[in-house]
Parts: sequence; C-alpha cells; structure tokens
Amino acid sequence: MLPVGPKTYLLFFVLNMMFSSCNDTTVEACNGTVITACNDNANCVQTYEELYKSLGSSINYFNISQALYPAKWLSSLLVHVTLHGANGIEKCRPAKYTWSMSCLFAAFPEDVLEVLSLCSILVTPRTQKLKILIRPFCCNVSQEDRVTMIDTVLAALQDLTVSPGIQDPSLNTAECVIKGHEPNLTDAGRKSYILATMWLSFCFAFFLSPWLAIYTLIYFDNVKRHEKALYNALKWVSVTMLIVELGLFIAATVLSAQSKAPVKCHIVSILIIIMLEGLIAGGICFLKKIPELKNCKCAVLQVIIFILASMTSYHFCWVVIGVLMNVLWGVTVFLFIYVVIVVLILVLYSYFRTIQRTNFKSAICYLPLLLPVVSLVTIAILNGQSFFSVKDATDGIMKTVILSVISAIMSWMLPHGRKNQINTDDSPVRMKTFRRLTV
Repeated sequence: MLPVGPKTYLLFFVLNMMFSSCNDTTVEACNGTVITACNDNANCVQTYEELYKSLGSSINYFNISQALYPAKWLSSLLVHVTLHGANGIEKCRPAKYTWSMSCLFAAFPEDVLEVLSLCSILVTPRTQKLKILIRPFCCNVSQEDRVTMIDTVLAALQDLTVSPGIQDPSLNTAECVIKGHEPNLTDAGRKSYILATMWLSFCFAFFLSPWLAIYTLIYFDNVKRHEKALYNALKWVSVTMLIVELGLFIAATVLSAQSKAPVKCHIVSILIIIMLEGLIAGGICFLKKIPELKNCKCAVLQVIIFILASMTSYHFCWVVIGVLMNVLWGVTVFLFIYVVIVVLILVLYSYFRTIQRTNFKSAICYLPLLLPVVSLVTIAILNGQSFFSVKDATDGIMKTVILSVISAIMSWMLPHGRKNQINTDDSPVRMKTFRRLTV
C-alpha cells in the first residue's frame, strides 16, 4: 500500500486541474444556445444540406411527422419547436422557435384570436410541440449563416416530412418561423399587414356601427307599432346578445392584457374604444340628439342597440377573416350563429304571441323548442365538419350545403310562423299590418 502524504495530495490536485481544463472547451461552447455553440469534430454541420440531412434522422423524422401531421388528428397550424443539442453540445441551452402556417397565428395570442373571431379561427386544437436534435455547427460557420440555415430548414419541415429523400420546396406552405414560443409581431415579418388588419377592422366597426344602430332602432320602432310580440322577441334577443358580447369583449381584453404579445396594446386599445363608442353614441341617442330616433321612446334599448352594434360589427369583421382563412369552417360557424339567433327570435316570438292570446302556461311550451334545433345544428357541426377538416373538399362542401339548407329552413320558419298566426286572427287590422310588413 502506497503511503499517502502531501506529495500525493498535490499530485491529485494537479491531475484534477488538468482534467477540468480539458473540459473547459465544452463548457465555454455551451454558454449560449445550441446554435451559437460550435465544434470542429467530424460530425459538425458545415452546409445547409448537412443540416437538412441531420433533421431527416429516424428520431427527428418521427418527431417532425407527428408534430406536423399527427395521427388521428388534423394537420397542425402552429408548432412550438425546441432545438436540443447532440454530439457534444447536449448541455447547451435549447433554442426555441415557432413554426406557423399564418403570420397571424404567430403574432396573436391563440385564445384572443379565437375569442375575437367567435371560433371561426381555431388554433389551439391544432397546435403541437416538436423536439428536434441538431448536431453542432462547425466553428468556421458564421453566426449569421447559422441563423439563416436554421430559419430555412424549419420553414422546410413540410418538405422534410412528405419527401425526406428529395427536396421539394413547393410542399412548404408555412408563412412564418419566429424565435421563441411567444407571439411576436416583429419577427413574424408582416408587421404592416397585421397592423393594417387590426386597425381596418376597427375602422369598419367604428364607422358602420352608428348607422347600423340607427336603422335597427327605426325598424324596431316600426315593428313595435304593428307587431308587439315580434318587438318583444327582438328586444330580448338584443339583451341576450349584449350580455354575450360583453362577456366576449371582457374575456378578450383580459386575455390580451395577460399575454406577452407585442400586439396586446393595440388589441386592448381597440376593444376599449369600440365599447366606449357604443356607450357614447347610445348616450347621445338617450339625450335625443339624433332626429331620426325622435319617435323611439325606450332610452335603455337605444343604448343597448348602439353598444351591441359596435361589438357585433367588430366581431363580424373577424368572422369574415376566419371565412377567408378556412372557408368551410368559417361559413359553418357563421351559419351556426345565424341559426341560433333566428331560432331564438322565432321561439320568443311564439312565446309572446301566445301570451297575448292565451296564458302563460300555454306560452311556456314554446321555450324548449330552442334546445332541439340548437342540438341538431351542433351535432351537424361536430360530426359533419369533423372540426373544420378539409381533407376531402367535395365532402366538406356538401356538408356546408346541408348546414346552409338547415339555416334556410330556420329562416323560413319565422315569417311562415307569423303568417299562420296572423291568419288565425280575425282582426282585419292585423291582416293589413302583416301585408304591409311582408311586402
């Protein structure tokens, strides 16, 4: 057994320092991310082709294909990519990117976009996470070239998944690849386009809503003089829609304020201005400053209609954007909202009409009619559209046509029901009123 003395401890200390110094190169290289780290071994990445082939490894290919085209689900619209190191840079910090089919998804918080568009734009169900292992870059590759190659190869993930052996750029349809997993307006590359979309939708609602509210109130006033039951139905539908719209606007404002997206200041400002515009315009109407509404006596209804017109116009603009981005799903959502409103008016009209002619117990029987109709439309959406699937365009169009027919039937029921009820009334005055309203 060798004696243990001061020289032995000194030798152990020197060997330990030498071993630590040998590992200092890896530690220094890993002070940054897997992109800034470099290594001059035989497996380092020198060109874009080498980087492209490294992503085509068995592990990476499986992860990429499942993230972009998951089994038993629809293709992804948004993918949060995390780049991890391999071959000596395992301890380096991962680099985070976001791959997006549309720059709008990359710039907006997902939940805010869904609330504003009334779910005509759905991103959350089609968002996936992706983990990729990359080899270290060679040290003679500049940082700018590394970033460019990473951006380019991430934009080519569809090509890599569908055709891993042969590069086919025509398969790549993604619009944006941004750094990080948070929405970023600047990195999205289309800042002016996104800002123009936001503020033009605001201008649409801001300038259209006062005229829409005025004509709505004039129509309400005419209906009130000729058909009291329909007036009451429209009034309560407006109150219900206002409650829903206020909830949606508050939810969008809170979600925007809590997000880290740079566009949150624009979103919150627009939503607040839209609500204030309706309130101020309704206040002016309340003070009888609008000559066209001098015969409208219900001040509360005037304020409700002006606020509702502002909010509805803004939501309508975003629903149109959703239709343009995915026609089948956007039209389906629009028809669903339309059918629910029409059926609600029909049920309430029948309810108030029956109260006028019989009693409350007979009228209450009409209220459950809303549930089966809404249930039918919901079933058609969940099973017919398969969550906005567009894998079979012809089949999707046929399903949308069926939903359109359902909407047309619901729209026909309102005037038809009014006609039947008025024809059973012996009052010639009401018959004359009905002819004047339906001409």
